[in-house]
Amino acid sequence: MITREHAVKVIYELSDERFEKISEMIEEFEDKKPKEKRVLKAKGIFHECANPEMIPFEKGAWERAAVEKHGNL
Repeated sequence: MITREHAVKVIYELSDERFEKISEMIEEFEDKKPKEKRVLKAKGIFHECANPEMIPFEKGAWERAAVEKHGNL
């Protein structure tokens, strides 16, 4: 296993050309790793499926469906 100190020493001893190649490899690696704080948003994902005529029925739709499925509790 390589230590951090040894890695830093090796990096400082690299030629500019080799350092550039390693730097490019690191950038490619970082681009491919998953982003930890990446936030995916679904807003507007079903826009094409929207039916404007049904919009007035959206309010209270969940409550009506729950009553229909489970009855009035």
